[in-house]
Amino acid sequence: MIQGTTPTIRLTINALDLTQCHDIHVTLKQVGHDRRDFSGTALEVEEHAVQLYLTQEQSLMLAQNRCDVQVNGLTASGVRWATKVKTIEIGKQLLQEVIG
Repeated sequence: MIQGTTPTIRLTINALDLTQCHDIHVTLKQVGHDRRDFSGTALEVEEHAVQLYLTQEQSLMLAQNRCDVQVNGLTASGVRWATKVKTIEIGKQLLQEVIG
């Protein structure tokens, strides 16, 4: 993804029916930066995928670098689950008018 855009981050999780889960969170973490946690209306939950919609402002808060991503949630019976941490690359924005 590129800084200053409005990306959708789609995370596929085949092991669970996510529509039967609750309290789902997507966490982004970069070395040297605060952790960013998203839940509720920031996410679209499908049977085997979670989509995170970032605003332009939110994507500008991410540094040009690697970013770790993890999904957590609760099953219908209250069992806490989490995915393995995956890494995405945050690319540089060259259009200075976007950065401000």
